[in-house]
Formats: sequence, structure tokens, C-alpha cells
Amino acid sequence: MVLDIRVKDSEGREYGIEMQTTYSKQSELKRFELYGARMLSNQLDNGERYYDLLPCLSNYLS
Repeated sequence: MVLDIRVKDSEGREYGIEMQTTYSKQSELKRFELYGARMLSNQLDNGERYYDLLPCLSNYLS
């Protein structure tokens, strides 16, 4: 996953920021949704509880 900015705070929460200088196509918006979903799914391994997921925040600036 490649974001312009991707950070994790001291509590383990992740933040992703994607910036575009031109109008975004629908496919680019879907790609960014996928990035947010991956930030969540990458937190857990098989057999781990969804209860253990930490919040993720994604921002898309265009």
C-alpha cells in the first residue's frame, strides 16, 4: 500500500493521507477506500478477534 502519508501513533492507531492535485476518477476513490480497508485488515492475523482492531483514519484531499 502506498499513501502520501501513513503514520501510527503511540496508541497504535493508524492514519493515512492521500493528496491529489487534479480531479480524481471514481477508480482512484475506490483505490483509496481499499487502502483504508487494508489498514484495518493488516492489524489482525488469523484467529484474532475483531474486538482487538484499533481505529484507523483515512483522509483524501483533492
